[in-house]
Formats: sequence, C-alpha cells, structure tokens
Amino acid sequence: MKKTILLFFIFLAGFVQNLFACHPVALINYQVQSGPGFIKVTADSDPVTCGCSAYYMDVEVVKASDQFTGTGFTIQGSGVYQYLTGPQFYTSTEMLKPDCIAQTYPWVTINYSDLCLGTTYKYRMREHHNSNFGPWSQEMTFTTPPASGNNGLALTAPNINVCYPSPVTLSATVTGLCGTPGTYSWSNGAGNSSEITVTPNDTISYIVSYITATDTLSDTLTLYVSNANGVLNGPSTVCNNDQITLTANGFTGTPEWLTSENGINWTTINGSGLSNTISISQSTYIKVSDSNGTGQCSDETTVLFVNHQTTPVITSSSSTSVCNNEPAILNVSGADSYSWSPSIGLDTTSGPSVTASLSQSITYTILGSNACGSDTAYSFLDVSPGKITIDSVAHLCSYSGVVTLFGNPTGGIFNGPGIMGTTFNPQSAGIGTHRIIYTVDLNSCTDTTSIFIQVNSCTGEIEHDESKINFFPNPVNKGEMVHFNNASVTEIRIYSVDGKFVRQPRLQNGEMLIDLSPGYYIVKAHTGDNITHFRMEVLE
Repeated sequence: MKKTILLFFIFLAGFVQNLFACHPVALINYQVQSGPGFIKVTADSDPVTCGCSAYYMDVEVVKASDQFTGTGFTIQGSGVYQYLTGPQFYTSTEMLKPDCIAQTYPWVTINYSDLCLGTTYKYRMREHHNSNFGPWSQEMTFTTPPASGNNGLALTAPNINVCYPSPVTLSATVTGLCGTPGTYSWSNGAGNSSEITVTPNDTISYIVSYITATDTLSDTLTLYVSNANGVLNGPSTVCNNDQITLTANGFTGTPEWLTSENGINWTTINGSGLSNTISISQSTYIKVSDSNGTGQCSDETTVLFVNHQTTPVITSSSSTSVCNNEPAILNVSGADSYSWSPSIGLDTTSGPSVTASLSQSITYTILGSNACGSDTAYSFLDVSPGKITIDSVAHLCSYSGVVTLFGNPTGGIFNGPGIMGTTFNPQSAGIGTHRIIYTVDLNSCTDTTSIFIQVNSCTGEIEHDESKINFFPNPVNKGEMVHFNNASVTEIRIYSVDGKFVRQPRLQNGEMLIDLSPGYYIVKAHTGDNITHFRMEVLE
C-alpha cells in the first residue's frame, strides 16, 4: 500500500510540473509545406507551456549523410541566448504564449538556394525559452530538386582574341550555386573575383577555379594575342589641352587614326598620314589602323595611352582650430605631389595629408606639383590658447612688497602661495621656493604654465635707517646726481618695485648719476656685511 501511494505522488509531481510549465518541452503536430524554391516547417507548442515570455523554435538542417551538431545554437555568457541563421541553422521569430493551448510557431523557411540541388536533407526541431531547450524532435527528411554535374555547378570561361597591347577583361561564370557562395582563383594571382583585367604581350592561357566548401571547379581560358604592325610614337603626357605630334613608325597600310576612352571602343579622328598633330583635352588611347585592311591586329599599330593633365590648382582647408598639442589632420588636393613647410610640428612634409601637433598657431605653405607645373596654397592652424608664458620675477625678500605678475596671453588665472588676483605677496607666501601656476582658458581650450619665485629671509638687510645712512635728493630728477651721507657705502644696486634687477650704477665719492626712466625704484646700498634699502622716486 505504501509503495502504491509513493508512486502516485511521484506521478502527481511530474504531472503538476508539466501542467503549468514555464520552460520548453517537446514539440507536437509537425507540419511541412513546399513551394517554388523552398520548403517551410513548423510545429505546435504543447499546451502545458504557457504564461511566460517569448518562445522560439530551432531548426537544424544537414545532408542526410551528415551528423547533426547543434553547434549553431549556443549560450553566450550570463545565460544570453545567441543563435545563428544560415544554411544549416534556423530559428523562428518570437512567439508569445499567454494561454495554455497548443499554439503553432511561425513558419521557418528553408530556401533551396542555400542548399545543394538533387540532395536529400534531414532536419529536426525543438522549442527553446529563456536559454533553456526542449528535446529535439524526430528526424524528418526532404529532397531538393535534381541537379547535374558537380552538385549542379557549372563554370564557363570563354576564350578571347585580342590585339597587342590592348587591355582586355577576362570573366568566368558559375551557374547552379549550391549553399554558401565560393570564391574565384586565377592562375596569375590576379584576385578572387569573377572578372580580371590584363594587358598581355603574347598568347597565354589562364586557369580559373571556383572553390566552395564542398567542390572545386576549374576551366581554362586562352587569350589569343596578335601582334600589331608598326609602333605609334609620341609623348605620353600632355598639359592644358596642348597639341601633340604622333608618328606611326613601321606602319605600311592606309592610316586611319582612332581614339578611345577605355581602349575598347574606338572612334575615328582627323588625320590621314603617318604623322598627326592632335589636340588632347582628356586622357585617351590612340592607335592607327589600316582603313583598307581586314580588321586584324596586323593592320594596326601599337596602342599609345596619352595622360592629359592641367597645371595644378591646389586647395586646402584655409583654417583649422585645435587646442594646444592636439593632433590636427590637414589635407590638400589638386596635384600629384606636395611639399609642406615649415616642418615644425608635422609628422611628414610630403603627401596630401599631414598631422600637425603644436602649442602655438602657425601658417603652413603647401607647394603642389604635377608634370604640368605647380601651385601654392596656405593652411592656417589656429591653436588655442597658444604658447603661455609668465614674466620672470627676481628673488624677493620676505619683507618685500607685493609684486604684480604678468602672463601671456592675458586674462588667465594665477594660483599658488601668496597669490591675490594678479599679485604675489612674498610676506604671505613666506620664505622658500614657490611654484606659481598660470592657467588660460581660450576657445574652450585650457592649458597652463608655471614659474618658481624664491623668497629669501635676506639676513643682513635692514630697512632704511636715516640716522645711519641716507641719500639726497629724493625725489630726484632724471640726469641728476644723488649723494650718500655715509662714506662706507661700497656698492649700489637698483631694482624695480616688483623685484626685478635694473642696474648697478657706478658709485664715485659717494655720488651716483641717475639715468633712469621716471618712476619708483628700490635702491639697495651695501655697507660691509649689511644692506640697506630705500624707496626712490625719479622725476622727468
């Protein structure tokens, strides 16, 4: 009895789990329909799955002889579901299932163009939801329409006749493509496209291959090249619609002069002799043909390509704005070669594009040249805020007065010890070496510079003591003499009021000549080991 009850509860638990499942379960009611160039498949989601977010249906398709892998459906980190769509793996669009009913998934279309013709495939389906997967369905099969040859593939590359040395385009065509498109390969290494352009000297054969994941097809194309009769001589470059004279050397037929923009389609131009003067207004191909000939290559001269150029007119960006030391790309066009000067801040001085990095504005000169001449253009690099400087300040004493600071460009902000606006106070800064930073913000560009100001204790220097030493007159007129009342003064040094050294005048018999601009000055008088300083006013 106990065993019967236990089995009942196990059955009941499984039934309840599937009754209102918020996870994928097995699909039911498989359906398939075919149409021109495709089949489409679907199935129903079991009624027990309902009331959750989006559901999807996965379909994997492989050849009947291959094994299913499921590798196209993966979980990429943190439970994020990542699926592929392609010739092997397909996923339906999203289906919401709010009700507990058998609900049909959106159709999944499998195009025959993704597959190989005349081939039997097998497929299987499953339900997935929230990075969880239901079981795969039973295997089902279908067969694509019949094909012939290499899975229906056919490669054709026709032979071509061409006259030396005309350019010619070679092409190959593949029909009956199967699955993922392949790539072309030419025996001369000219690329992996279906067409290449060559200018052969002699008859030559090319092998072109078309390579897919399952097949490789090859075909041989022969290019039959016939030699011309005679050589067309003349300049290969012409300038500014000038005239050039061409000569058909070694030509024996009745001359007919021809031009072409592409070397393939030819137009008759004026000229009847073996020499012809022609006005050239664009790059062109030219040859001479025998008007009475059979149209074969032996009735033609070699082809001459004439490159038309004009005297260059170069253009560049007239002005570029950047911040200090910010790389700026400067461009110029209109010529074949370019020379930039000066070289300051440039990564190169040649080419149509250079990179400049500077801390100050500059104008570059660009010389552009081609075979027909040269032209000059200018490019201005506007650098903000530009080179920043602060006028230097001499060593100051701890008792010196306030010094006004000057920064360039103006309008910046000073920061540091002893700074008040644009002034430095050595008394509040104190003794020591002080870094003063000057910051300028201009045109949304910010940069800084700094200087160091030394403040000394000036031991041995004393304030003006009139009872011990003095000089007169004060104020003094420019060009007058001043006299010191103390014969022990051995040396005089004069400074500006902001502490900058001005000069050391000659002192003779206690007198010195005042040859200074009007204004206020600091005079330091040396007497032995002591220094006495005065404030002096010079008048006009």
